[in-house]
Amino acid sequence: MSKTKYVCAQCGIVAPKWFGKCHACGAWNACVEQRVGPRKAAAPPAAVTMADMIGAQEPRWSTGMSECDRVLGGGLVPGSFVLLGG
Repeated sequence: MSKTKYVCAQCGIVAPKWFGKCHACGAWNACVEQRVGPRKAAAPPAAVTMADMIGAQEPRWSTGMSECDRVLGGGLVPGSFVLLGG
């Protein structure tokens, strides 16, 4: 499925829908319709094995609650965000 974009012939601004007067340069009837083909899929990232991940431990801060530290994998990672619910 191809999409359509609209480009001002005067200043080159791109808009998702047709316009009569360009909001950037003020030119009238300068809107040109252009067809855009479908996007190509990006290459998937390379797979990383679990063996490569082991040993890449982040420093952790203990919460002082042993069960909470256990659930968090040893404590809080500095700079991380943890959402707890109950």
